[in-house]
Amino acid sequence: MPIINIGGAGNALPFNPANSYYVSPGNPIKGGNGASRISLVPGASFLIPAGPTIVKSGGYTYLELKDPISGVWFGAPGVQQYIESDGQNYRLMNYTGLPVSAVVTAAGSGYATSSTVITPSAGGSTWTPIIGGALGAFTLVASGGYTGGNNYTLPPRVIIDSPPAGGIPATAYATLTSGQVSAITLTNAGAGYQTAPNVYLVADPNDPNGQSTSTSLITPAVATVVLTGAGTLTGAFCTYNGATALTSIPTLTVTGVGSGATLVAVMCWTITAVTVATAGAGLPGSYVEIASAGGYNTSTAAYVGPQFTTGKSVVRTARIYAPVNSGAVGTPVIGDSGLFQAAPQPLIFAGSGAAPGTAPAATFTMGGVTDTSYFQSV
Repeated sequence: MPIINIGGAGNALPFNPANSYYVSPGNPIKGGNGASRISLVPGASFLIPAGPTIVKSGGYTYLELKDPISGVWFGAPGVQQYIESDGQNYRLMNYTGLPVSAVVTAAGSGYATSSTVITPSAGGSTWTPIIGGALGAFTLVASGGYTGGNNYTLPPRVIIDSPPAGGIPATAYATLTSGQVSAITLTNAGAGYQTAPNVYLVADPNDPNGQSTSTSLITPAVATVVLTGAGTLTGAFCTYNGATALTSIPTLTVTGVGSGATLVAVMCWTITAVTVATAGAGLPGSYVEIASAGGYNTSTAAYVGPQFTTGKSVVRTARIYAPVNSGAVGTPVIGDSGLFQAAPQPLIFAGSGAAPGTAPAATFTMGGVTDTSYFQSV
C-alpha cells in the first residue's frame, strides 16, 4: 500500500526527517551525507528500511521484491528504482558464488513428498523437492460453435492458474490458424500442481476484433490441460542458498522412497580470477580482449523448461582486458566479471595484424564477490 506523507502547517507529527532511515529495528541512522552504502558478501542480504527510497543495486547484487503468497523473492541485479518499502518486502541480496535453482534432468518414479530429500555436496544450501504436478497436453474445447474460437487477428494470451505455494507456475503460448487457436504450446511445464489448473485465453488488447466497436467480435477460445508426473520429481526450490561462495557446481543428491531422479544446480557465478595459461608470442597490437563465451546451464530438462527462476539466473558477459608486452599477454584486468549460470569458456581476441606465432590461452576461476549498493530515503 502506498505510504502517504502528511505535512503542512499545524501538523507537528513525530515523523523522522526525510534523510533518516533504519538499518535494523531500533537502530536509527542519519542519511544526511547523501546516498547510503551497503556492502554485501556472497550470501548476505539487507532489508530496505521502511519508507520511500531510491535504491541503486550493485552490478552483482539483486534488488528483490517478495511475493507474499509463495514467499519467493524476485528481482534483478544492477537496477535503480524508486520503491515504497514496509521494511519487509524489499531487500538487497548477493547471490554470487551460490546455487540459485536447479534443472531436473531425470524425473524418476515412486517418490513421495514426505520422504524425498535433496542434499548438496557442498555449500550448505537447502532444497524443497516438488513431487508430481507438471502440466501435460492442452485440449481445445468446442464453445460458441467453434473449437479454438474465431475472429482472432492476434494470438490470445495464455494465462494459467498458479500452483499452491512452493510450486513453479507454468507458461504457454497460443498459435493461430485462419483466425482460430490451433495449438497451445508449453514453454514451462511448471511443478507442484495438485489438480489441473484453469486455462484462460485472453484476447490481446491490440487485437482490433477485441474492441466493442468491431463488427467481427472475437468468439473466445476455451481450453483445458491435464497433469503429468505422479510420483516424479518435477521441480525443486532452493530455500536457502548457503553463505559460502563455491568455485565448483555442487552435486545434488535425491533420496527417498523413489528412485532415478537427478537434477543439476544452476549457479549465480562471477569470474573472480583470470589466469594466463599460455602468454603466446608474436601478438599484434597493445592489448587483447578476453571474452566469456557461453556460461548458460545447458542441462536437458525432464519436463518442458526451463523450470528454474530465470530472474535469479542472469547471464551477463564479462569485460576483461590484458596488455600485450613484447608480443605476449600480460596481467589481465577485469572491468566487469559478468554473471553466469555455469562456467563460461575464455576466448582471447588480439588486435588486427599478423597472426601470432603462438596462440595465447587463459582460464577462469568462478566464485562470488563482495558488492556495494546505494540507497537514499526521499
